[in-house]
Amino acid sequence: MSKSQIQYSIHRFPLGWAVSPPQGQEGIPLSLVIDFVSLLSGHVISPSIAHHLKETTYLNPVLVITTQKDSIAWIKEIDESLAGYPPEERWWKGTNVGSSSAALFATLCSPQWKAKATELGKTSTPKDHDDLQRCINLVKDMQWQDKLNQVAQAYPNTNWPEIIKHWDELQSSTPQRQDKIIKEIEAKISTNTK
Repeated sequence: MSKSQIQYSIHRFPLGWAVSPPQGQEGIPLSLVIDFVSLLSGHVISPSIAHHLKETTYLNPVLVITTQKDSIAWIKEIDESLAGYPPEERWWKGTNVGSSSAALFATLCSPQWKAKATELGKTSTPKDHDDLQRCINLVKDMQWQDKLNQVAQAYPNTNWPEIIKHWDELQSSTPQRQDKIIKEIEAKISTNTK
């Protein structure tokens, strides 16, 4: 498909732009994403704001482009707008959702969120300290510390059982140490499945 045939829509917001594919299409080509980023020097892509817009508007954005400063302000606005929502809805429509935290959420959340969370999370596990921090924040916010074994049981053939086993150490470690533990778990699981 040539660039002239690529269809997408750009929606302007006060603090940035949301880029959406045509209705019925799931994404846009990576080359187009690279073109956007190169044209907008000094801007960042915010998947967390894109998730929020997908859950709260008619849009289905693949990405949101904003500046670092505006991203912080936009996320603050989103958090404030969700302050009165019930905890699970506030989290799901918020900006701290990633695939691994969605997998965790899908295991422990109310039935109304399970299908969407399962679709996003699949069997994802934290790949680095940023992924892990979203999971840690979710567990703290929902007070699910005592339910973590359910996550290990729900995903027995993934890294989750080992992550749960090391949970206390992971949440008290530095980001560098978290990355190291996660890599060690991945290596251990990879070796055991060979």
